[in-house]
Order: sequence, then C-alpha cells, then structure tokens
Amino acid sequence: MQIPVATACRDTLLRQRAAIAFSRADFYDRIAKPQKPKAAVMCYENFVRRFPNSDRVAIARARIQALEPLVQKE
Repeated sequence: MQIPVATACRDTLLRQRAAIAFSRADFYDRIAKPQKPKAAVMCYENFVRRFPNSDRVAIARARIQALEPLVQKE
C-alpha cells in the first residue's frame, strides 16, 4: 500500500517543480524581456523539455514563438 502514497508524493513534487520552472521563465519574460529576451526563451525551452506533460506547455511554446523575433534582434 505504500506504492500509491509514494506515487502521489512523486506526482506532487513533479507538479511543484514544474510550477517553479514555469514561474522562473515567466519572471524572465516579464522582467528581463526588454534587455534579454533570450533568457526567457531559454527558460521556456527548458521547461518544455523537462515537463512535456505539463498543462502549461502550450503557453510556454506560444511565448517562445512570440519572443523569437526579439531574440533574433539581439
């Protein structure tokens, strides 16, 4: 009976890590975008790579597409 508990704990930790990673990307998107949009893109790409099953992946991909033109101007 400990396996379901361990699985639930693992899933909770994974969701928390995903939320932290997305928050980091969002921070760089909002704060550093004017000067360094590449930082936000890198964080969003890392988020998508590490948490491909997250419900925020679509948002991250959309932000990557929106920021790419700014990165190319750097």
